[in-house]
Amino acid sequence: MEFKEITITNFLSYFGENEIEFSPKTTIIIGQNNAGKSKLFDAFNFAIYKRIFLTTEKRWIEDNDEIAEFVLNKHEISECRKSGKTSTFAEVFLTVNNLSEPGILFQIRRKFFYEIQEENIQFDKSELVIVEIDEVKGEILGTYLNRDGEERLNFYFPSSVKNYFLFQGESVSKIMQLQSGGNFKTAVRAIARLKIYEKAEKYAQEFERSIFRSVQIKDTKNKNAKKQQETLLSDIDDMEKFIKQKEKDKEEWERQKIDYSKLLEETTSEIAKYEEFETALKNKTQVEKEIKQAKKELDNIAREKTDFIIETLFYKILDKIESFSDFYNSLEKRGEVPPSIPHYIIKQALNKCRCSICDSDLSEGTRGREIAKSRLPLPGIDDLGKYLQNLNSLVGNRKHDIENAPETLKELQIKKENLAQRRAALLKREAEAKAMLDQVKIGSDSQEKIKHIERLRPLIKKYDEKLRNAEIEYEVARNLIRQKSYEQGKVKGEFIKLKKNDPDIDEGGTLKIEYAEKLKIVMEKINNRVQEVAYGKVENIANEYYKEMTKNNSGIVGTVKIDLENSKIYTVDEYGNEIQNMNEGNVISLQLSVIAAILSIAHEEFNILYPFVTDAPVSHLGGDNKTQTVQTMIDAFEQSIIIVLDDATSESTKQDEIRKLINDTKDVGIAYELSLTRAEEVNDQFTKIKKIK
Repeated sequence: MEFKEITITNFLSYFGENEIEFSPKTTIIIGQNNAGKSKLFDAFNFAIYKRIFLTTEKRWIEDNDEIAEFVLNKHEISECRKSGKTSTFAEVFLTVNNLSEPGILFQIRRKFFYEIQEENIQFDKSELVIVEIDEVKGEILGTYLNRDGEERLNFYFPSSVKNYFLFQGESVSKIMQLQSGGNFKTAVRAIARLKIYEKAEKYAQEFERSIFRSVQIKDTKNKNAKKQQETLLSDIDDMEKFIKQKEKDKEEWERQKIDYSKLLEETTSEIAKYEEFETALKNKTQVEKEIKQAKKELDNIAREKTDFIIETLFYKILDKIESFSDFYNSLEKRGEVPPSIPHYIIKQALNKCRCSICDSDLSEGTRGREIAKSRLPLPGIDDLGKYLQNLNSLVGNRKHDIENAPETLKELQIKKENLAQRRAALLKREAEAKAMLDQVKIGSDSQEKIKHIERLRPLIKKYDEKLRNAEIEYEVARNLIRQKSYEQGKVKGEFIKLKKNDPDIDEGGTLKIEYAEKLKIVMEKINNRVQEVAYGKVENIANEYYKEMTKNNSGIVGTVKIDLENSKIYTVDEYGNEIQNMNEGNVISLQLSVIAAILSIAHEEFNILYPFVTDAPVSHLGGDNKTQTVQTMIDAFEQSIIIVLDDATSESTKQDEIRKLINDTKDVGIAYELSLTRAEEVNDQFTKIKKIK
């Protein structure tokens, strides 16, 4: 198949009639975001498979009424209302060259009709017309309408390959599924004609079962043998039921593996969108903490400064303290203030004639007694004396501290200088933190985002646990099937042996049983071998493409592994270990290489050629990966239509690698640039198409 041209009329972002011609080799369509790239991809899907991708909900829609809600161009609706038109339509007209039958074209025209009643736009009906034309003779070979047209389309474009030649990033999870009934296996089975071998194995199994039942147990006259045979057949039936149930269990766990793997991937991807927000929130928290700490330290500095001032003040009044101390001592000598020793202690000593402090003799007539009496205060000065005594004690203590003030002041002066520097640094840090806080973009919806993240994180844990559990249960079911199949084989062997030794059963009966069993085993081996060869070939060709796409990578990229046993496609290192945490570029390259292999085998083995239409899968790639991947697609497919994000700006178009590739590569026969018209209202904007090569 080769796409020749497509005409899009009033479909999604395309207003009026828009024609795009395709090169037999490669056509590249570039455009900025929202310019109509994905809408062009939708046009192919709408024409062939009557489906469009709903970006807001990340799902395909295929129901007529639901599709009709979206596909009619909004500007066309405005124009109809202005002009008073009562009907309009959205249409995609695709012309395809059937390379399997040279000279034969077929045209696909899918059209949705609408009725306009005042302000209401009502979907009326849909129409599909397939016309086959002999291009040389100019004759119409056949016309197929609606249901017949759908059947004819399915003949040319089976649904099993729709996600392969019409490749979109959102479909990757389905494309790479290896579970029973998944898209990948369905596609491989279709292009490699594996159904033939699967049916042959199934028929052999049914034949073996029927033979077992055809050799009747009642033919034997040996009651013991008959009872043994009945027991063995009953065991075989029970084992068969067990295996069938476990097969269903295995398929269910396999489905859950895929489902939870997808949910885990989607949830992880969703929370990754908030990575910048979480970083900003973390920075905000850290900055606020630093501001708080800086304020606390500044407060401490203020307190230390006050202490320093007080210490300095006391040093300056040291001479006043010393004069007070001298004055107090003179009063004490004259007995005008209480002595440093309390008067009640002196009286006790006089009464006992012995000093309790120095143990001196205070007897009548001694010098010590005279001195002790002199230390008693004069009458009437007790209250003043107590006050002055306390004051003197306090001044004495302070004097001791202040006498050491010169050294303390030196230390305080150094501390003052350090504090001044630290204060300046803290003020600077606080200012920087506040400035950073102003730059951190959290937004007014930060609480909603935080709540959303808090909902997502438990889901990631939940899906991861569910996935691990599904993987374990899948392995358990698979091992039980193997074990029970082995046991069933042994029981069948006993049954056959019993039949052989039964004189009442003719030789033909036992031979039927033996050969039915052998036929089943042989067909099972043939089918397994064919499957291995088919998937092995896909793996080998995929590896060739993958190596080509990633040949300029500096890191280890590994080799492609199609693991049927574990229902996975991944890359492995030189030791056969799965490479974890592949970067996005290599993931996309892996996906494209597998798709290229599928379509290549379809062409090489069965002469079924599909064009490869891709909706911006390389837009997320950067540097060498991007251009090398596009170049590999150009080399891999007979015809490729590559829709890709335009990285260039108006000032640097010459520097863009894709534009350079368009200009320098002869295999790129045609190229277009999509852009969006300017308008006051969003609904009045529509896609413009400019041919740039």
